[in-house]
Amino acid sequence: MNIIIIKKSIIIFLGFFFCSLQIIAQTVNEEGLEKNSFSGNFFGTSSVIGVTYERIISDKIILEGGIGLVGIGAGFSYYPFNIKKSKFCPYTGIKISSLVLVDMGGGGIVYMPLGLTLFTKNRVNVGMDIGPAYGKWNEASGGPGQHKEPTSTTLYFYGNLKVGFRF
Repeated sequence: MNIIIIKKSIIIFLGFFFCSLQIIAQTVNEEGLEKNSFSGNFFGTSSVIGVTYERIISDKIILEGGIGLVGIGAGFSYYPFNIKKSKFCPYTGIKISSLVLVDMGGGGIVYMPLGLTLFTKNRVNVGMDIGPAYGKWNEASGGPGQHKEPTSTTLYFYGNLKVGFRF
């Protein structure tokens, strides 16, 4: 089960990354905002601590893929009031993250963030979000004596804190 989640997450991440590299477009949108960014994250798409690549697709949508210490993830953000420089821009979206801890197990998280991002004039992004999440955790098997891996699912809140650089 964990292998399938990891494979799907890797495919989604690589798909976002390679599609954004293949898009023939300007590197700056009408607002004068650079379309690509790398961010350091605490929680969020990249699991616990990691890095995400983001691509502005339109003045309302950003796609992202991330990789962290113990997992990977992908997602999209929707900005209902457009993405603008030097303003706090509210957003929502869907984020998916999977993680694996050796000898402990692994699982996945899907959450719907409600957050704010500040796109500064000097190409720095600062953002944070929090939202309802659904998580599934599969315990690692203890050896030949265990026949079934215990699984738990739960609803909780999950979030993200990120600082990035646009280019």
